[in-house]
Amino acid sequence: MNRSVKHIFWLIFLAIFIGIASPSISQPARTANSQVARQAILRNYSRLEFMVRGQRRVLGSKTFLRVFTQGRKLEVWVANNASVYRLVRTYRLCSPSGKNARTNIPIGIYAIARTGLQTTSDNFLRLRTNYPNAFDAARGRGQNPLFIGATCVQGGGISLTDTDLEELYVLVYAALANRHNAVPLHIFPYELNAINSMQPRTKSNRQIIEQLTPIYRAFESNHRLPNVLVSRRGYRLEAPRAK
Repeated sequence: MNRSVKHIFWLIFLAIFIGIASPSISQPARTANSQVARQAILRNYSRLEFMVRGQRRVLGSKTFLRVFTQGRKLEVWVANNASVYRLVRTYRLCSPSGKNARTNIPIGIYAIARTGLQTTSDNFLRLRTNYPNAFDAARGRGQNPLFIGATCVQGGGISLTDTDLEELYVLVYAALANRHNAVPLHIFPYELNAINSMQPRTKSNRQIIEQLTPIYRAFESNHRLPNVLVSRRGYRLEAPRAK
C-alpha cells in the first residue's frame, strides 16, 4: 500500500471514528423543538458534556435546579447512578431595578417538564415552570406563568444573560431528552440553614418558609432529592419511596 492510499485510508477511518464516538452531539440536535434551540445545542452540548464529566457526572442524568432569590443565583445539580447530586454550575440572576424587583419571583417547589422547553415568537429560548402549583392556586396566586428567560429585563421572572440561558436550556434539555419526566426546581428566598433562621419574615411568607426549611435541610444533609408532597395546604416531606 503506497503512502497516498494509506493517507486516504486513515482519513476515512478518522471520519468514521468521530461519527461513532460523538453521537451525543448530533442526536439531541435532531429532536430539538426549534431552529434556535438546535443551534444552542450544537454550540454548547459537547462543551457542557465535558464540563459535567469533569464533576464525575454524566450530562443527561437526573438534574435539579435550585434558586435563591435574595442571593440572585441559580444552581444546577446533576445526580450519579446512586441519585446523589453534585453542584455542576452556578449562574448569577440578573438584578432588575425597580421597587418590586425581588417580589416577582415566587418561592416554592416547582418543576420543568418537556413542554417547558420553549422558544418565544421573537426566537428567544425560555423555560416555563409549572407555576402556579396547587398551593399557589389555593392562595390566589399565579395569574401569570413563571419563566426562566434571557435578556435581563424587569418583570421577566427568573432572568439570565442570553449566554447563560443557552447553557441552562441545554442542561435541562439533556435531562428531559434522556427520558426523565421533569427537572425539579426549588426556589428559596435564601439558604434556609441555622445561621439564617433569624432572618426577618413577613406574615405572608412565614408559613411557606417554615414548610420549605425541612425540604432545604433534607437535601443539604445528603444531597439526595427528598420526596415532597405539594397540596393546597403547602409542602410536606414524604417518606423515601421503596426501591
